[in-house]
Amino acid sequence: MKLRALRFVAALCVPVLALAACGDDDDAEEGSATTVETTEPNESGNASSTATGQSEARLDEPTTLRVTAGLQGLPYMTFIVAMEEGLFEENNLEVELVEVAGTNAVAAVAAGQADVTITLPENIVNARAQGSDLKIIGATVTENLYRLYVGDDIESLEDLAGQNVAMFNEGNGTDIQLRWLLDEEGAGSAESTFVAVGGLAERFAAVQNGQAAGTLLFPPFDVQADRAGLTELAAMNEFVDGYPNEVVAVSESTIGEQPEALRAFLDALIRAGELIQEDPDRAVQVVAESSGTDIDVIQEGFDFMEDTIAYDARVNPEGLQWTIDLVADYASLDPVPTVDDLYDDSLLP
Repeated sequence: MKLRALRFVAALCVPVLALAACGDDDDAEEGSATTVETTEPNESGNASSTATGQSEARLDEPTTLRVTAGLQGLPYMTFIVAMEEGLFEENNLEVELVEVAGTNAVAAVAAGQADVTITLPENIVNARAQGSDLKIIGATVTENLYRLYVGDDIESLEDLAGQNVAMFNEGNGTDIQLRWLLDEEGAGSAESTFVAVGGLAERFAAVQNGQAAGTLLFPPFDVQADRAGLTELAAMNEFVDGYPNEVVAVSESTIGEQPEALRAFLDALIRAGELIQEDPDRAVQVVAESSGTDIDVIQEGFDFMEDTIAYDARVNPEGLQWTIDLVADYASLDPVPTVDDLYDDSLLP
């Protein structure tokens, strides 16, 4: 069975359309204490018919990297395609998807329980400010994919005054980005009550059932929200350029100890991006099948974000600086990390 890790997650979550209605958030905050091996080749034994030759990043010896990621949604598309199409394995790299109970993905890497995390950049900013040695080495998307969806009777940002709005938890990107939006364009974040309800599926459900008046969602949960009759009130990419919605982060010690393995990991993401560009229909099918989600939902989400995929896995420093400034303003960071503190692109081609 291909992509066992994704199928394991999906098996715990009902309905299928919710894609991931269990504990994982968009940034893999929670999960069950299970380690699942991933990366298997496709049925032909190759990564893809479009792959050409052997990657220069292929490792001489088999190497394992433990990765923790939420895999909830299309910002993880390059990672999902790399797993499903066997690109990590082509680089002689075994990826073990680690779901960590009782802590978040970033803390798991900081504690040595995982080697790599794919997460919101705000989490790395916070972790670095708190003394960790975590460093961003790449990204899976290049723009802000969050869109604000609201329920009945909400026609403007000002209408969210006096209402509950849903986030993952305090200090998370879904918290501070929505606070910023309401402060900049609405009646002010202090006029709304921020309620921690959980991941993407939980936030979507909270707006559906009236527990919250609005929340931030990204593909394909925004597509599901549209189809459920919720209203898109604002798109964050209209207010900021270059925000890296999901980043690849590791500890500095892992960079020092396993640089070639990390290069092989990033190379697989880049080659997955090439496959997505060469055969987008196949890529959409891969994600739909691996997640058990209707292909038309994945297709619509992909159409929205196709141009935002980080095909070269690079981070826009200006977008990262916006993130730093945002977290510094809303989380009162001291000290405030710099872009150089947070981002190392030396492992990219």
